[in-house]
Amino acid sequence: MERKKEFYTLEEVCCALGLEKSRLRFVEREFGGFFGFSRLSPFPSLYSRKQLKIFAKINHLLDRPDLSVAKIKEEFHHLCLERGKGVFVIAVASGKGGVGKTSLSVNLSVLLARHGLRTVLFDADFGLANDHVFLGVNPKRTIVDLLKGIASIEEILVEGPSGLKLIPGASGVQQLTEMKTSQQDLLVEEMVRLRKMTDVLVIDSSAGVSRNVLRFLGLADEVVAVTTPNIAATLDVFGLLRIAARQQVKGYLNLVVNRVRNDVDADEVHTNIARCSDQFLGKRVERLGRVFEDAAMERAIQQRTPLVDFSPGGPAVLCLEEIVEKLLEKKKRWNGGSKNKLYDLFAPLTAG
Repeated sequence: MERKKEFYTLEEVCCALGLEKSRLRFVEREFGGFFGFSRLSPFPSLYSRKQLKIFAKINHLLDRPDLSVAKIKEEFHHLCLERGKGVFVIAVASGKGGVGKTSLSVNLSVLLARHGLRTVLFDADFGLANDHVFLGVNPKRTIVDLLKGIASIEEILVEGPSGLKLIPGASGVQQLTEMKTSQQDLLVEEMVRLRKMTDVLVIDSSAGVSRNVLRFLGLADEVVAVTTPNIAATLDVFGLLRIAARQQVKGYLNLVVNRVRNDVDADEVHTNIARCSDQFLGKRVERLGRVFEDAAMERAIQQRTPLVDFSPGGPAVLCLEEIVEKLLEKKKRWNGGSKNKLYDLFAPLTAG
């Protein structure tokens, strides 16, 4: 019985798959980074059997009329976050600014880290990043250094309270507000490198529904939408949820009502959003919790200290702890990432 070859030349790969060299080079250039091509073969000019299988799978997908190159890449990004036992991804978003999205992201992250989870907080509010202020840390490098190629993601990480790690954003950098696709690809690929040292990734996204925001919501296992009882904020967060549903975001949609005076105010917002979601979105929005108005929050910000450290036992912190307990329960039920339609094809190829 003839033994299968371990390595193949470019010409042999083209012959085996019936592809032109230009097509093969295109696949390698566009998708090679997802599968660590440089590590799959010890010979720069030869291709392994595993690479051959990957080429064949991708070429098959490229022939499908319902899948564009961009869509396949998007699916791969999500798959990369699932492999290696995966990272539980929480994306925090809001329809408008000023509803307490950042304070919620920061304090939930600190509490998750206290529960012993290796937690990374990603300040993805590009252009107006200030998570470091809430945490009381002073980053020497930011996401800008990573995108310029002068620092790796490990080099820009900053340690915060309770062992929390922060990926610092940048403030006042307009070009970050609408990143190029190539920059988004680089960022997600770098984030994937953290998967072996991360249990939970919390993404503090920008307010609104920019392409950046929708890209990060698409990576999440749990989307946490933040609003207040203010009618404008409520309408805006429903707009965010509606667009997320239309974009077929894979993660579960959740709602947190912030700065409420009492449970009645929170219940009214939750009920209205749930009713509208059932009627118009066809996707359930879960009631994750509410956070009471707390005067200590502003003092904590001025002191550059997370509220959970500044006022433990306060009314807002007790609410935050209830929300974290629900997220921990969700993580227990989580099976390593929602399996997208490419998972069955590529999970065996990307394992290890």
